[in-house]
Amino acid sequence: YLGLHRPLQALEGALEDPEALAEAKHFICNYLHSVRQQRGGAGLELADGVDTLVVHLLCDLEDVAMLEAFCARPNAADLGSLEGRLLSLGRCHALALMLEAQGRPAAAVELWHQLGT
Repeated sequence: YLGLHRPLQALEGALEDPEALAEAKHFICNYLHSVRQQRGGAGLELADGVDTLVVHLLCDLEDVAMLEAFCARPNAADLGSLEGRLLSLGRCHALALMLEAQGRPAAAVELWHQLGT
């Protein structure tokens, strides 16, 4: 199958129109998010990759409300690859929510404490 198709490429290279690119990211994010909610993680292959991609897409789309809602639910996103990006975007609250949702409440409280000082 893979030999019959071109290699995968980034959306940015496939769609030149910024509006079409944002719309494509929005649809992909909504689909993955809805599948994640329906299944609740049960039987979801590569949940860490799916959840990490959802967070990256939400960051790209600058959808803070949906990002924080996603991070507050149990998820398998890879904190190691997301922490720097969330901090650089000023999404410390989303990071703290994700820490708490992934069973690290002390780290979440510490981050919230730092935000308050």
